[in-house]
Amino acid sequence: MRFFFKIVITAFSFIALVSTTNVFAAPVVTPQIPPRLILSWSASSIHPSNYKGKVLPSLNTPIVVSVELLANGKFADISKTTIIWRKSGEVIKRGVGLKQIFIAPDSNDSSDVFIDAEVDFANNVVEQSLLIPVVKPFVSIEIPYPNSVVRGDSDVTIRATPYFFNASSLDDLVFYWQIGDIKKNMEQNNSITLKVSGAYSSQDSLPITSYVQSRDVLTDIIVTNKPLFVR
Repeated sequence: MRFFFKIVITAFSFIALVSTTNVFAAPVVTPQIPPRLILSWSASSIHPSNYKGKVLPSLNTPIVVSVELLANGKFADISKTTIIWRKSGEVIKRGVGLKQIFIAPDSNDSSDVFIDAEVDFANNVVEQSLLIPVVKPFVSIEIPYPNSVVRGDSDVTIRATPYFFNASSLDDLVFYWQIGDIKKNMEQNNSITLKVSGAYSSQDSLPITSYVQSRDVLTDIIVTNKPLFVR
């Protein structure tokens, strides 16, 4: 009986040793992550300095698009690799190490610009695409009083703040104003100061209208309305 137990214990110990050995001896296989492209873009349309959102392009706004390749968790060197760029499915640029291109939305890009990049990396064709939204520029009329309510004997400075025009500064834009039924001459800046007295102070509300256009595209006028309430 003792001999039988000795054989059983010995066999069990051998199996446990083999099992433990197999566990520790098994090779560690690191899963391979397929390479992928990362595309990014930025537009240079005009916007307020305190604007924190994504700056969006309007027609003809310069846009820079960049690409990087991520392989096994690291950015790979593609400076010697041919990169192909497409816009709406058509090749627009091709070059070795061409990691950055410049584009501008035209009349065919009324809502979005579709961009695709292709890289042949380690015998694998890697592609990635993105949609860049194209917006119409707009203007915010800013009246520095709560609920746009002013006293009838006040001086008030009204500002027209442009967003996403194809312009690098306010000097590239032309501002016109209309206060009620009275049209003001062209202003060289984006603000106007009113003396809310006389005929203005006798009205419950005073319509304020701004007209903003690019100096380069004088037919593109953005009209914005906002009432000024007089109390």
